Amino acid sequence: MEIRWLGHSCFLVTSGPHEVYFEPYAGLEHPKGKEDGSTVVTFSHSGVLREHRNEWGKFAHLLEGPGEYEIAALAFRGIATPMTNRNGTRGLNTIYVLEAEGVMVCHMGVLTGKLATPALQAIGNVDVLMMPAGGPGVLGVDEAASVVRALEPDIVVPMHYVASAGPEGMGPIPQLLKELGVSAAEPAPRLNVTRNNLPEELRVTVLRPSPQ
Repeated sequence: MEIRWLGHSCFLVTSGPHEVYFEPYAGLEHPKGKEDGSTVVTFSHSGVLREHRNEWGKFAHLLEGPGEYEIAALAFRGIATPMTNRNGTRGLNTIYVLEAEGVMVCHMGVLTGKLATPALQAIGNVDVLMMPAGGPGVLGVDEAASVVRALEPDIVVPMHYVASAGPEGMGPIPQLLKELGVSAAEPAPRLNVTRNNLPEELRVTVLRPSPQ
């Protein structure tokens, strides 16, 4: 399984012939959904993303809310959590858990608060956790660290931060690493994960935004 970060909260996960785009954003350059049905796209909340869903063509599988989905060798769970919109109103965020190649990948969507016990139980075991690093409009750094400790993933991949802000151009990531008591290697272009190469202790992997 290969994981690339396309910026903001968007990741491309490649598993065999399948491509999964978590949380694409307006203006993202991407291919149309493949005619063999091997492209999957997830959206965590209603709003601008849904206005652009037709860009993916009629062949992509679009996941747009809570539920269970099976697409060939991929299994998805969508878990609903409360969300605070920018205008202060309440909304719904969907966390997605993907199971592929024996690896559990969790994308937190636009998480804006700590997870309640029912959500933690629904998410279950996590190998790779894609989550906001902390910052405006999402979690605070202390809240992000609390979520990591609650889910106990093997690998955390930060997202939804401004890479040019803060110390060393890493936004809130240095503070998050300090909260978690870990260090991180230099940013990498991609992450390759198998069931057999998962670390025994928590690892934070910072990815560089990757062009399509």
